[in-house]
Amino acid sequence: MATRRTTLKPDPRGDYRPYIGVRKDGKQQRFNLGSDHAEAERRRDRIQQVYRESVAIRQHYGDQPASWTDAALHAAKLIQQGFTHVPIPSPHVVNEAAGEAYDIGQYDSEWSDHETFAMVWSHSITSRHYPSVNWVLPDDKSGHAALELGRVMFDVQARRQARMMKAQAPENPVAGTFHEALDAYDCFIENDVAQRVAPSTKVQRQSQVKYLKRDHADTPLAFLDLNGCRSLFDHWTSRPPKESRSTCQNRPPRLS
Repeated sequence: MATRRTTLKPDPRGDYRPYIGVRKDGKQQRFNLGSDHAEAERRRDRIQQVYRESVAIRQHYGDQPASWTDAALHAAKLIQQGFTHVPIPSPHVVNEAAGEAYDIGQYDSEWSDHETFAMVWSHSITSRHYPSVNWVLPDDKSGHAALELGRVMFDVQARRQARMMKAQAPENPVAGTFHEALDAYDCFIENDVAQRVAPSTKVQRQSQVKYLKRDHADTPLAFLDLNGCRSLFDHWTSRPPKESRSTCQNRPPRLS
């Protein structure tokens, strides 16, 4: 798996165009990361992480040699352009190496149409298999319908689990979004905690809010089940170490 962190060098035109990973046809995949060195390094590191996840999927299902999956390459080609949030690919792209074929019989026609359920399914699979990518639903009517369906499905799942555990299910699905929760936490730090902690602690916590909002899409809280939380966790704990700092040398245990 060729993802060594080598020094980036520009081509004669001043662009950084490294080879990262191997395609299904056995050829190396080249990316154009632009002409800004710092930004090119950031994009390179993100793409290398996506490739590591792609190879892990190949190895897990054993269908092909270590290479780019279609879904991972879809994300990497957008990351090379500077995208921080990646639109989910179509179900057939996810199927290519997901190991979990999309089946129209899995969805309940009383909830939504085929397209809406396919979006929810694709978001769930890609988020689980490629946690370093910030997958987002389209900001249109179909995407909004998928978000609402996700909330309904979460509520149904929560009630089913509550019956199995003989526990009380929540009366309503979890409301709000991830960014709204972060904004509320930021206000809490500013208004309630600031008087009780050192200024450096306040700045540190507010910086964490800023980075979380920068690196993660505004997902409905109803989508943040255990797999969703693992995706957030893995995004930060699987980052490659920086040469100038000891970041991520010791990976904490996996969420369970």
